[in-house]
Amino acid sequence: MVNLVKLRHINLRMPMRRNAETITLPEDLQVFAEERVRAGQNASVAEVVYDAVQEKKLSALREALDAGIAELNAGLG
Repeated sequence: MVNLVKLRHINLRMPMRRNAETITLPEDLQVFAEERVRAGQNASVAEVVYDAVQEKKLSALREALDAGIAELNAGLG
């Protein structure tokens, strides 16, 4: 038997963008995001998602920079 997770839809409005995108969050992430909003850490669920995406992008950039710096330090650049 397959255990289905109830999914919710939210509209994610990106800054400086007029088109809204609809994304689906698994129930556990929806609850997490709603808790952050209730706690005053974010203004909306969309903001929680946006912040998470931005942090993921920054993390990937940091990793790429670290790899590039390591190559330079090893005399490979």
